Amino acid sequence: MFLTITYVSDSLIEPASCAAAVEQIVAEARPCNATLGVTGALLFAGNRFAQTIEGPEAVVDALMARIERDPRHLVRAVVKRHRIDERCFQAWSMAYSGDSVFVSQAVARALSGTLPSSSADVRRLLQMMRAFTVQVPQRRAGRGAT
Repeated sequence: MFLTITYVSDSLIEPASCAAAVEQIVAEARPCNATLGVTGALLFAGNRFAQTIEGPEAVVDALMARIERDPRHLVRAVVKRHRIDERCFQAWSMAYSGDSVFVSQAVARALSGTLPSSSADVRRLLQMMRAFTVQVPQRRAGRGAT
């Protein structure tokens, strides 16, 4: 049994340095997550993040607490938190495919209206994360996703 958490957050990174900062986040998170036994996916859309993390419950809760304290973003909402029997991103310590306008629109829809977001919007966001992990080749160093 594992825990999965999906959250969305607003980036507090200076727009001019976003690309480099997000690449650094990914480069640091991949080996850390692999060591912790955490898998998942990260989406970045210019000014918003959406991330799913999954793994042992205590580890995921501790990682989420650390993520919430990270000064590079402000967590707006945990849109999904539940126990799972099987990981969705088992091959990825952090899947990440780069900035995308399409992703930005999907994240905005997941955040639209009152929180928590509609289950249909959250489901679409998670489907997008799963779809891009199938399409993006896994990098050998650090294994893919958070």
